Amino acid sequence: MSNTRELEAEGIVVWSLGPHWSWGIAGALGSDQSVNQALYTEAAPALEYSFFPYAESTRRQITATYRLGMMTFWYEDRTIFDQISEIRPAHSLEVAADFQQPWGELVVSVEGSHYLYDPDRHRVDLYSNIEIRLLRGVNLDIQGNVARIKDQIYLSAAGLDDNEILIGQRELGTDFEYGMEVGLSFTFGSIFNNVVNPRLRTGGDDLD
Repeated sequence: MSNTRELEAEGIVVWSLGPHWSWGIAGALGSDQSVNQALYTEAAPALEYSFFPYAESTRRQITATYRLGMMTFWYEDRTIFDQISEIRPAHSLEVAADFQQPWGELVVSVEGSHYLYDPDRHRVDLYSNIEIRLLRGVNLDIQGNVARIKDQIYLSAAGLDDNEILIGQRELGTDFEYGMEVGLSFTFGSIFNNVVNPRLRTGGDDLD
């Protein structure tokens, strides 16, 4: 029997700068054994531009979001770069689109990020999700993602044993990741249950 620890708390405070602009401050605190992180923190101001007014977000939205922040890592094992802890400034740019149609919803996003002063440690993520309405409150969800990964500064210098590799308890060094999911989702209750603040909600993955 094996256990993998992963804990995270995150939050964001957002201010409106008009019908097209928003800015905010995001923070995160957590621990993730699969990526050799005993503890990590992140604080990142963000600026977002919406190509359509936010008032139209229930029908269509295209946004560009820039984040510039500071990340701190305490590792469980010394990394392949001979670090047991480090502080890294990083930034990211994400462009995301969300379109609501009578047949369902289409979401597409692409995000690029890298650690400042070290552009070789970068990552590019492409994500898409198609939600097709089958019946009232019943949707078919098809998700896919592909990523180019060059930012794995957390890899353990101690290496992995066969059991960790077999069950995926620790993340392996890689240049690419891809995945696909298909499932059904059900919505109950008022049509207003899913109404959320559209500002800075696309987010994207953390920079770590």
